Amino acid sequence: MLYGRLAVLSGDTSVLAGQGVEVVVREHGPRAPEMLLRYNDTGDLWKTRPLGPRAAAPAPAAAAPPTAPGEFRDYSYRFEDVRNDVVYRFESRRRHTEERRIRVVQRPIVSHLQLELVPPPYTGRAPALLEEGRGDAMALVGSRVEIEAAASSP
Repeated sequence: MLYGRLAVLSGDTSVLAGQGVEVVVREHGPRAPEMLLRYNDTGDLWKTRPLGPRAAAPAPAAAAPPTAPGEFRDYSYRFEDVRNDVVYRFESRRRHTEERRIRVVQRPIVSHLQLELVPPPYTGRAPALLEEGRGDAMALVGSRVEIEAAASSP
């Protein structure tokens, strides 16, 4: 039997470290007996997960037969708590998709934070630097706060 094409709907993507991400493939045409997700999240070992079609809304009574040319099914898998880059592809019988990538982005860390209170000109007061780590501040109405910060990544 000839099976239809596979189309990756999720593609290449980026995710913040520790978050989850869903990958999805669409199978067109007749349903193959199996759909597999192959992925590598360690750099040296490929893992395999069998997938079943996503639950779909009930079809109308006059729906096309299961082998209709326009028929498709979506298969998905959710990676949870992603900490490393992942390379993945979907396979079914002799078909497979191109490899796709999930790139993990580390959350930026603020390494320096400095606040300067600039009072309104009518006061004649000089700007004041706040102590680093201070959690509260008071200022006159109309004051401006200038913030200088440095982060671990843009």
